[in-house]
Amino acid sequence: MDEVNLKIKERKMRTRRFIEIGGLVANVKLDQLPTNTLFGAIVSLKETLT
Repeated sequence: MDEVNLKIKERKMRTRRFIEIGGLVANVKLDQLPTNTLFGAIVSLKETLT
């Protein structure tokens, strides 16, 4: 039972993180961009930072 609860908790944490990231995207007004453009920008940012 604990393993099931842990998986549920991890899933909720992951979902919350996705919502937070989406909020950041919306705050900087990038949510108007097409999905492919936004994805490309994020990949480019990752390559720049790593």
